[in-house]
Amino acid sequence: MLFWMTRSFRNFRKRRGASLALILLLVLAALLGNSACFYFFEAQAHEGLTWVDSFWYSIVSISTIGYGDYFPQTTGGRLGAFFFIILVGLSAFSGMLGLLVDWMVEMSQRELMGLSTVPCRNHVILVNFPGEARVRQILEELRLDEGRMRRDVVIVSERIERLPFALDNVFFVHGSPLQEETFRRARLDQASVALVLCTDPADLTSDGVVASVVTMIEHLRPDIKTVAECLDERHRVLFESTSCDSIVYSNRVVNHLLVQESCQSGVACLVEKLTDQADGDSLFCTAVEQGPERDALPFACALLAQDVNVMGVTRDGVTHTRLKGFRLSEGDELLYVAGQRYSWEELARLGA
Repeated sequence: MLFWMTRSFRNFRKRRGASLALILLLVLAALLGNSACFYFFEAQAHEGLTWVDSFWYSIVSISTIGYGDYFPQTTGGRLGAFFFIILVGLSAFSGMLGLLVDWMVEMSQRELMGLSTVPCRNHVILVNFPGEARVRQILEELRLDEGRMRRDVVIVSERIERLPFALDNVFFVHGSPLQEETFRRARLDQASVALVLCTDPADLTSDGVVASVVTMIEHLRPDIKTVAECLDERHRVLFESTSCDSIVYSNRVVNHLLVQESCQSGVACLVEKLTDQADGDSLFCTAVEQGPERDALPFACALLAQDVNVMGVTRDGVTHTRLKGFRLSEGDELLYVAGQRYSWEELARLGA
């Protein structure tokens, strides 16, 4: 009998909705029952007693506050308080608080384990976790970018059970990046950028996984900006069928930098300075907006006088560094080195 009662209680607790409904019903019954008893038996002992006063007395009693402004003086009022408050009310109220604490602990655990839906909008989704040191560095760079300084970052990975660090505005979603449900919890529909990293820097086959993830993201959210990392340039064909906005061939960039540094010292220092947003001037990109076409070289010279060094112009995925005879038009992306990011209106005003 005891085993059956214990098992039934555990099964009932698992049915959280039914448990909460029953407990709330018991709390309400205790409040109304005690209010009725107190009003009926104590009306003569407390001059001017109203239903509101009786209900107030029931609330402060069942919550164990007990201000003492009202208390039962008759036998009926005391019996009512014993049954409705002590036997029924306190048990139900304690059970309600216990369910609330359980719910809060479970919610916290689900967030830590990446099983809940993140409360983010206009955020950056970082897919895959190739290593703590590298992910931390990427997060630091994102925080230094003025445009994304206050944006949330959601890390999506199935290789880790929880994040090995705790940072403000950084959330975690555990799950396969090839499943729609994972991106639903990551709020892909509200994100602004999706950055897909390789799964393992030493495994060139991870390029296939990255391409598949990009395809999934573009299928679910065609208008989102996607940036993918590709380890081997020979795997470019994997991304040709996708609508990826940018592909970064990380190994090629590193190899070029190593060769350049071996031939002429100082190139690595310059590249590091330009890509480190925490070290003074940095490399920025601003899209050219609607307006009259203008010669790029005179415009670059005018900006240089304002400490804005134009490095090149990207058009249709091709970056042009020789600006003589080149004309800027809407849709171009101006690459420049400066102490801050400028909008196109600000750049046009500086270069006027």
